[in-house]
Amino acid sequence: MLERFARWVLRLRVVIIALSFVLTGLAVLALVTKARVESDVSKYLPADDPVIQRFTHAGEKFGGVTVALVVVDFGDAFTQEALADLDRLTRALQKISGVKWVISLANVDDVQESQVEGEKAVLVGKLIAPGKIPSDPEELSRLRRYVLGKETLTGTVVSADGRYASVACTILEQADRVVVASEIEQVARAEIQTRTLYFSGFPNWTKTMSHIILSDMARLVPIVALLVILALFASFRSLRGVLLPLLNVMLSSTWAMGLMAALDWPITMLSNAVPVLMMALGTAYSIHLLHRVNESAAADPTGTGLAKALSEVFVPILGAGVTTVAGFLSFLTTNLSFIRQTGWIAAFGIFVAMMLALTLLPAILSFLAPSRPRRTESEGAGRAGLFLTRAFDGIVAAVLRRPIVAVIAALLMAATTVPFILRLESRFDMIEYFPHDSDVRTADRLMREKLGGNTPVWVTIAGDAKDPLVLRHALLAGKFLRAQGDIQDVRSIADLLAEMNQVLSGRRALPDSREGIANLWLSLEGKDILDQLVDGERRELLVQGRCRTGDTGRLRRLVADLDRFLSGFPRRFVSVRLSDTDAETAEKAGDTTRRWVAWTIALDVKARLARELDPEEVLRWLDAADRGIRLDLDSLRKRVSEYLASPEAELEIAPERLAAAANEAARVLQGAANEETLSAVLGARIFASQSEAEEGMRDLRALSRSLLILAREERGTQRVAALRGALMQRLISPASENALLVADIEGDLWELESETAWLPEEEAPARHAGAPVEARLAQTGFHEVTVEVDDGIVRSQLSSLGLAILVAFVFIALQFRSLVAALVGLIPVGFTLAVIFAVMGALDIKLEPATVLIASVVVGVGIDYPIHLLSRLRLLAARPGIDAQAAILQSVHSVGRAILINALAVLLGMLVFLFAQLIPLHYFGSLMALAMATSSLSAIIVLPAVVAATRPAFVAKMCSGATAAQDPGATTGG
Repeated sequence: MLERFARWVLRLRVVIIALSFVLTGLAVLALVTKARVESDVSKYLPADDPVIQRFTHAGEKFGGVTVALVVVDFGDAFTQEALADLDRLTRALQKISGVKWVISLANVDDVQESQVEGEKAVLVGKLIAPGKIPSDPEELSRLRRYVLGKETLTGTVVSADGRYASVACTILEQADRVVVASEIEQVARAEIQTRTLYFSGFPNWTKTMSHIILSDMARLVPIVALLVILALFASFRSLRGVLLPLLNVMLSSTWAMGLMAALDWPITMLSNAVPVLMMALGTAYSIHLLHRVNESAAADPTGTGLAKALSEVFVPILGAGVTTVAGFLSFLTTNLSFIRQTGWIAAFGIFVAMMLALTLLPAILSFLAPSRPRRTESEGAGRAGLFLTRAFDGIVAAVLRRPIVAVIAALLMAATTVPFILRLESRFDMIEYFPHDSDVRTADRLMREKLGGNTPVWVTIAGDAKDPLVLRHALLAGKFLRAQGDIQDVRSIADLLAEMNQVLSGRRALPDSREGIANLWLSLEGKDILDQLVDGERRELLVQGRCRTGDTGRLRRLVADLDRFLSGFPRRFVSVRLSDTDAETAEKAGDTTRRWVAWTIALDVKARLARELDPEEVLRWLDAADRGIRLDLDSLRKRVSEYLASPEAELEIAPERLAAAANEAARVLQGAANEETLSAVLGARIFASQSEAEEGMRDLRALSRSLLILAREERGTQRVAALRGALMQRLISPASENALLVADIEGDLWELESETAWLPEEEAPARHAGAPVEARLAQTGFHEVTVEVDDGIVRSQLSSLGLAILVAFVFIALQFRSLVAALVGLIPVGFTLAVIFAVMGALDIKLEPATVLIASVVVGVGIDYPIHLLSRLRLLAARPGIDAQAAILQSVHSVGRAILINALAVLLGMLVFLFAQLIPLHYFGSLMALAMATSSLSAIIVLPAVVAATRPAFVAKMCSGATAAQDPGATTGG
């Protein structure tokens, strides 16, 4: 059958050659017309992945989730020249197609106090009025003090030392991020030519990554091609020996990359390594064929041995190719498209290299005269080859004399790898793909240390954006983000409204009524900042921050903590007016409010002081302090007296009656007063007769309502001050010195004075069940995408490695018809994997997209070595008059040198990755080189020791009935 296949190939040689080059032309056409690069990591996950769905939804709702950052080193950003440059740059960037928002010190919105007709008002406008850049030194100095003293500005749009200013460009979801990021850099360099510029953020990373992907391919392919040429020339010392294997791998690489382009699969940070892999692995099949053909030529100078040589190498080449293809196909189990597609394309390329070695190369050889036998081919690789053969013959002979000792030594070595394997971790941090001294890494360090980081972290809240309870959820979510040490620059519409309310009332808290929210909202209409934080329909709002770490472990904790936090919110809840409900519901709602306040205080303390507080402990502090609070009569009397004497009372009170009226009203208000009781008391003190009091009852009731509100405010002011003081005593210094913390806690405590509370819908009484408020909270951002990719890497490692080992096990079991043979054959692979994982753990090399390929590739490539050794051993064991030890020794002598030469060739090919710009490819290349050395040495040292020590029956048993066996010859590294 095999000889028939060989004759078929030779008979159709013209068709095979023509078809090969036609397909090559089509592959080149696909590459030229359809090849594209994709370095956007968010595109590597399936579109239906919940993480990507949330990421995409947020981008569509709020104009984009990716931010390109330009940082300018001004030395001093608060000079007229610097601000003018920044203003010019900001306006230029706003004109770029695909940019939605641009925020910088030159155009950032700010909340400030103003006066309208003598009344305090709040103004939301540009920090620096358009076209009015200050020039006066004193004015510039005031601007510096104001900006650097404001939490929402310092460390975000400008560094705390005033040296660096950042410009944040939000890119539209539908825009090409790489194109827009490139234009941003071009515009920035054109506008700012005398300052040092830094470019950071996810769009800039993808842009730089795209350039590196292409430049690495252009750099590495010629290097590996040169190595292949040198190795081929050293092996064959002939032009055909160089050109034919080189032609094979060039065609297989072209076909593989052409298929990728034809399928509209992009070139990624992983698949750009495929051409180098094809060069390093694919030549083995051609080498194996040419060695056999040359041996046949030496034995049969007439040239009639080509068909026989092809038939003899068909099974070894096919076996080596199938196992390697299986190793790459094991990546189909992952949900990460760039790993799955790389597996497909690499498997296809290896398959093509294998088939071309079995078809195209014999077809071309049939037109060439048989090569003359050469000493280097008939006698080996000269002195070096002779020395190598003798050295390993001696090592194996020593191992076979004491095989049990050798096996125990191998087991001990494997055992020492366990502690290091347990230290192995996964980490996908895109910034670590770039060289340490690259501009990208420098800009990233600057952003993390000076300007709050560059990884967006978002919480989206679907609900009525103007509802006080929905906004309270947003406010709490913002506090939670601030409490995470790695998150800076937290903003939301709720924070903005609370800041506006602080300007008007001194309370950093949200109004407790829809009307109060609406009054503040009016000042925001038409402002850019409103559209940045709330969607156009006002049905979804955004809490955003920036993370200053890319460490996957910390990001994973952040994602998990956020999930737990957000899952604690009820999706539907109802508002309860405490003065208009039964005592039981009021108590339940009040308890919900107290727990909410304790939670917010604990978060504020963690954010400001980095101190963990148990909300239950805070609640106990509040309850203890609350029990001792009583409304101060003198303070209340003073406020009542001032109000009664003011025009706001709208009731003229005789001066001689004012003091008595104030004293009596304060006494009543100190207790459980109501409008009717207070009106009666005031009437008796203000009017001279009962009839006057009855006539003025309408005014009295209006005055009583106003005094009740005043008393409630005074009670709240005193209560908040007392509770704040009690908390500060518990927290001690430096809490009392932290003005931001004091303002936060005061704002939290005012929530206790709200007349409106909320309950989950399922806990509210039936009469409150109408018109529930709905809020759906979810996190999104590049931090979650990073963690999802990292989780996919871990799953990919487990599933692909398991599948590769299973395929290798089945393949060996079928070939040798023995499960024991399959187990024995996997020993060198298992030993190699243990060494590789231990080295990764010891050197803190993480599992990431490049290194996750190693294990399955090691199985696919490394399994060839034990297969060839066991095949040779089986053949020799079938010969009469030879004992097991002699068969093992002769097997190693026969194929051991070929195994080592092939492993060395692959090893050198893998070391080419050390010339890559992408750092993980360095790890991939060096670890694969180590894997080739380990797998080859374990195959010719550890495996013979195991066979000699255990004497498995399959070696002799399977071949005892064989009528013929084929010499596998020189191994392929397939």
